[in-house]
Amino acid sequence: MKLREIKKILKALTPEQRIGLGSWLQELITADRVVPKRAVDNREVVEERRTDHRTYRLEGVRCGKEKCKCAGGELHGPYWYAYWSEGGGTRSKYIGKNPPSRRHGASDDGQGPTRRD
Repeated sequence: MKLREIKKILKALTPEQRIGLGSWLQELITADRVVPKRAVDNREVVEERRTDHRTYRLEGVRCGKEKCKCAGGELHGPYWYAYWSEGGGTRSKYIGKNPPSRRHGASDDGQGPTRRD
C-alpha cells in the first residue's frame, strides 16, 4: 500500500478514530526494545529501552576502587541511566534503581545531565 493511499484512508476517519490511532502509533513507536546484554566501559548493560529521543539502560557498574567487590566481578546496581545526543556529544543522566517513567523521557527533572564523550 502506498503512502498516498494510507493518507486518503486516514482522512476518512473520525476524530475519535484518529486519536485512537495516534495513541496506538505512539505506543508502537516508543515500545520498549530489549537488547542483548553487553559491556560498555566500566558498565555492563543488562537491559536497554529506546524511545524517540532517549535510550534507557539498566547497567551494573564498577566504581574503580581496587578492593571493592566490583573489582572481582560483582557489580554495583543495576541502575537505570538515560542517554541522548546533544550538542554533538552523548549526554547521560542517572535515573535510579526503578525503571524510567514517562516523566524522564518528556522533560528534565532538575538533575542536570552529565557529558560522555
